[in-house]
Amino acid sequence: MSRLTEILERDLAELKSEGIELTLEQIIWLNDLARKVENPRGKVGVHLAGSPIRAGGVSFWTLTLQSGKWFREVACHFFQTEEMLHYCLAFACVYGRDANLPAYAAASTFEQLNEYKTVRRTVNRFAWRFRGTMKELQSALFRVMPDIDAPHPIPVESSDLDDDALLADLQVGAGRTSEYWQRKDSGFVFKVVESMYKQAVAKGGGEQDDPEYRAAMMDYDMALNVCRDAHAKELNHAA
Repeated sequence: MSRLTEILERDLAELKSEGIELTLEQIIWLNDLARKVENPRGKVGVHLAGSPIRAGGVSFWTLTLQSGKWFREVACHFFQTEEMLHYCLAFACVYGRDANLPAYAAASTFEQLNEYKTVRRTVNRFAWRFRGTMKELQSALFRVMPDIDAPHPIPVESSDLDDDALLADLQVGAGRTSEYWQRKDSGFVFKVVESMYKQAVAKGGGEQDDPEYRAAMMDYDMALNVCRDAHAKELNHAA
């Protein structure tokens, strides 16, 4: 393994004092996240640079506002099996930037694709058309969304964020239509929102901080807490 970051070395010592010994997999995971804290602008994935991941005859992109919402609120509500969820996530990654879903889909937009039968029919048709193996599909997803291959899932925090209010703010602050923003990569959208926020702070004379560092630090802290929780669950189960 490459050298441990200073932040992880400090936290490992603290965990050890609490009687917590992390697995090698957990240490590697946390160390990768800690390196982003040390250098938040260091590595840019090809998908974030504007290039898709190609697999099975299709292009995988990061989730957009419309496809991310559909996967979280519709696909994850209807399905629990890993295979079906992977195909749903792949469908969301492939078509999230499009104004309309493909002709074979049982609905024309993600917003209309909200009933169990139509979702299953559409995703099954996508799976049949995908010209690759499940391993190739998973590999593409892991490259587009590396966090889904983490040792522990990061819980999704509840939020009072109103999608309609967010879109309204974007239209006022940055222009373009709601449909335009719905088809944009979620990371890009939140960078625009961050920029709007920083401009507002600058006009008000307030201090600005580094959004990339703050985001990296948040990811690391959440992962560290998940590892702590996993250890506590193991102790409770053993007892």
